[in-house]
Amino acid sequence: MVKIGKTEVKRLEGKIMYVEAEVIIHNANFFPIHIQSFKNNIFINNAQAAVAHRKEKITLKAQANTTVKLQVELDIKALAEIHPKLKQQKICAIDMKGKYKLNALVTTLSFNGNNHQEVDLSKEGDQIANFTIGKDGLKVKRLKTASSNKGMNISLDIGLQNKYPFDYKINRLDVNITPPDNEAKLGHWKLSEGVIIHARTTEYLPVKFYIPSSKLIAALSIMYTKKVQAIGSCQVVVADEVFNIPIKQSIPLPAHQLVGSQF
Repeated sequence: MVKIGKTEVKRLEGKIMYVEAEVIIHNANFFPIHIQSFKNNIFINNAQAAVAHRKEKITLKAQANTTVKLQVELDIKALAEIHPKLKQQKICAIDMKGKYKLNALVTTLSFNGNNHQEVDLSKEGDQIANFTIGKDGLKVKRLKTASSNKGMNISLDIGLQNKYPFDYKINRLDVNITPPDNEAKLGHWKLSEGVIIHARTTEYLPVKFYIPSSKLIAALSIMYTKKVQAIGSCQVVVADEVFNIPIKQSIPLPAHQLVGSQF
């Protein structure tokens, strides 16, 4: 296996998430290999987390890469147990142990096979955060500001887009608001109560935070970049399993609303 390509969540049933994954496989032989069927148990850091299989025939081209679509059944409970340790690691081990039946030339073979890979989590960490927020899914509306000699109150609605075919719940969302170019705290926002983010919808949450006058100069960069940054943590519940996910997300602000505000 060379790498995993595009993945798509199909459905959630109980504790099992069904995913279709594109996998690129390299055949180094001078002849094509016809895989009749196979089934792989997938282990993350030695803990079984998923099963990948395919019942349809696959032909691996000779001395080339072939993209294959696999059906993956991901165990949400197992993933929830593994997830806290993954946040503390830079590298994680993925092992695939399976059974294969294939035709090579005129011979049919049945055998067991193991594949070990190490994944750089520093490249995947943003995708974990985007599960909560929704990649490119943040929307802002009803941006309002009110100033005084003590500082500025800011209110807006942030839309969280759920592209998945199942609901999930946000139990806790606690973030600091910073300029987009640094992590100097301008304000703080905390979700007052849990909220359900429904499947394939955008749910809008009211946000209010306060910037004291001593930090208004630092906040001027928001005017030029037209965005703020949210840094904090989020507790998400999927299939009754809890995931604590770090957040570092840029929030674009509507330019026409900024012009009418008091920045």
